[in-house]
Amino acid sequence: MESIDPYQSTQFRGIGRLNVERSGLGAYHKLIEIEDFIAMPELITQMREDPSHLRYDMIFIDGMHLFDYTLLDFFFADRMLEVNGLILVDDIRHPPVTKFFEYARQMLCLLLLLALAACSCYVFVLLLFALLFLY
Repeated sequence: MESIDPYQSTQFRGIGRLNVERSGLGAYHKLIEIEDFIAMPELITQMREDPSHLRYDMIFIDGMHLFDYTLLDFFFADRMLEVNGLILVDDIRHPPVTKFFEYARQMLCLLLLLALAACSCYVFVLLLFALLFLY
């Protein structure tokens, strides 16, 4: 388990790290105390250079509540995930994060529609079901 928080030791006075220790997961946790837009590309580089570096099954985004930062975090997170991995985005009710969510949903629908043109009928039905299920 890794977490990225440039303010953990300063602004938050280590409370997140303390809570991880209290949960008994401290031995499995690595804290990266630099900005996400620096840390995430570095992690992606490590994954490319060292095939034994594991990808993530789940990534939880709880960063700056701005559209562009959320989009950037999501972009990098997508490249760090295992196949069938999960990205969770917190603070979805903050207007800029809501705007990101709407944008991402539209882009996903567009990608599904583009994929339909190259799919078999069976895959078409599955993708159509997924597209309808999103709404």
